[in-house]
Amino acid sequence: MGRDTMNLTLVSALLVDPDAATANLISQMLRGFGLHNQKHVETGQTAKEALEQKLYDLVICESVLPDMSAADLTRWLRGLDGNPVRLIPVVVLTGYTQRSRVESSRDAGANLVIKKPVPIRALYDRLNWLTKARRVFVESKAYSGPDRRFKNAGLPGGIGRRSTDISGDVGDATSPNLSQDEIDAMIKPMKVSL
Repeated sequence: MGRDTMNLTLVSALLVDPDAATANLISQMLRGFGLHNQKHVETGQTAKEALEQKLYDLVICESVLPDMSAADLTRWLRGLDGNPVRLIPVVVLTGYTQRSRVESSRDAGANLVIKKPVPIRALYDRLNWLTKARRVFVESKAYSGPDRRFKNAGLPGGIGRRSTDISGDVGDATSPNLSQDEIDAMIKPMKVSL
């Protein structure tokens, strides 16, 4: 797949989505990327129970759940002081792209918010970026989660303002990593049954 191929064979994911068809589609995409260790739940409460039982490597969550929002679930997760589960990357999928909804998930501590319908290339690129861009985990009275400053235009004058500023070699979430042939080769074996 190219030099920037991510290896997800040892990654476990919790997929939180009340819609079986959407969850199946996202699950098939993840399997196409090599991520086979997945658990699907439909509500925020069952997600909490699953997260209390197992340390997942990734949470992918629909923004609107029957019993809470993805922001509520993320805020709960980030508030688990002393528990390593609070550091799990959270990707929120949403069909509601109003600024306030996106900001709500971001401000709750989500790593990424992706607009639905989710193109396979966008999901792959965002997950690939997430695996490579190590964002500092910020903890304060008002916010716990990944550093929200993830657009890296380089350091001003080559000098960072904080000791945690990273170099300009990280890249951004929109850089294409796969050719169309590589995407087609990934999609071909996927059998999506809705």
